[in-house]
Order: sequence, then structure tokens, then C-alpha cells
Amino acid sequence: MFSVVTTTTPASPSARASVPELSWCVSDAGLAIGSSGSSVACLQFTLAAMGLYHKTLTQEYDRPTAEAMAIFQANHPPLRVDGIASPLALTEMGIYSGTDSAPPPLCLADARLAVGAKGDSVKCLQDKLIEDGYLLEKATGTFDKLTADAVRGFQFATPPLNTDGVAGPSTLAAMGIWSGKSINQGGGTASSSATPRRTSYRRRRARASTSASTTASTAPISRRGCAPPLPRTLRRPRSWYASQAKRS
Repeated sequence: MFSVVTTTTPASPSARASVPELSWCVSDAGLAIGSSGSSVACLQFTLAAMGLYHKTLTQEYDRPTAEAMAIFQANHPPLRVDGIASPLALTEMGIYSGTDSAPPPLCLADARLAVGAKGDSVKCLQDKLIEDGYLLEKATGTFDKLTADAVRGFQFATPPLNTDGVAGPSTLAAMGIWSGKSINQGGGTASSSATPRRTSYRRRRARASTSASTTASTAPISRRGCAPPLPRTLRRPRSWYASQAKRS
């Protein structure tokens, strides 16, 4: 039970503006971890008034806010207990504004992802494909053929994307999970640790080829257009060397 304490000192205008009042406080639906703004502040204030939220009003939908929302949903069946401010939950709380805002993505993925890529970006992509119904397998974090086929299905249904099975920036942005970073993963692309060695090897070959061509161009050419004649000592018969050995 909450007790109301009245004082004769009026609150300052700034204090009144920072705390929403239940008479006009409304919140948009679709709020989840990562959301922010006045709708979150209204939700936090309402949860605090119900004794479910005990943190500071931060206007940031954090884990304590989601936990408080999940407790409210558990106490008001048949609401789904997922910690997301759905229209039904906000209507039950009496603060639904009638506007649905898309919740922020639960994960972000870097581009470009192709067959052979691994990591958190691939798992995020697979989770999104599973959520949209394009991938029926469990997320493994490895970009395999099934994942490529699921990406093609999404690209085919979302023109004008190229149906190539590669999750590039355009594809990830259309899914709403692109992190804004572009790196090459999979598709036969060399790893970052092997790239410097391969580049240096090519440079050595290029330098060796240049050196060989320079040597060939500066070597003297005989009148017949062949290589220069061998030294005179190398043209003596083998018997001559044998006689020289006996003399010595």
C-alpha cells in the first residue's frame, strides 16, 4: 500500500516536467531491450507505481525494466511472458497510446556473409531467418548451404535484391540487422592472418620476375641472336683436362 504525503512546498517546474503523470502518460507498444524515449519513461513510471520497478527512471529499456514487465505479464494471464511491452500488456496497464513502434533488433550482423563464414554475425542472421520463417533448422553460427538457400528465399521475396545467397549490406539492411560494418567472410575468401603472407609471396615473385627480365635484357647477344658464347676454357675437349692433370 502506497501512502501519499502532502507538503506545502510546491515542486519546481523542472521536477514536474521530468516525472510523467498517470493522467496523460501513454506509451507506444513494441518496446523491448534497447528501446529508449518518453514511452519507456512512462512504462517505467507505471511499473514503479505498481511496485514492480525499483530502479531510477532512465528512459532506457534495460534488463530490470524487462524483468518488471515480465512479472506484470505473469500476474495477468493470458498475457505472453516475454518482457516486451505488447499492445495487450499496455492496454491492461491502461497506458497504450494506440501506436505500435517496431522493437529494436536483438542482434546485429556484419556484412558480407557467405558459405563458410562463422561467428556471431552468422548466428544473428540465422536467428532472423528462423524468425521470418525462411530457415527451419537451428542456428549453428556456421553459414552452410541451408543458410544460403534461406537467404536466397528472403532475397527472392524482397526485390530488387540479388538472389545470390550472399548476405551483403543490402540484404542485411533489408532484414534490419546490418551493423553498418562490412567485412568479407566465407565464399573462399582468405582469412585475415593469411592475407599478409600471400601478398608478400606475390610481391617476391613479382620482384624476382622483374629482376630476371632486367638481367635478360642487359645480357650481350651474339651476332646470330643467340646467347653469348661460352668461355674458351669450357670448349676444350675432355682429353685436354686429363693431360693437364697428368702434368701436374
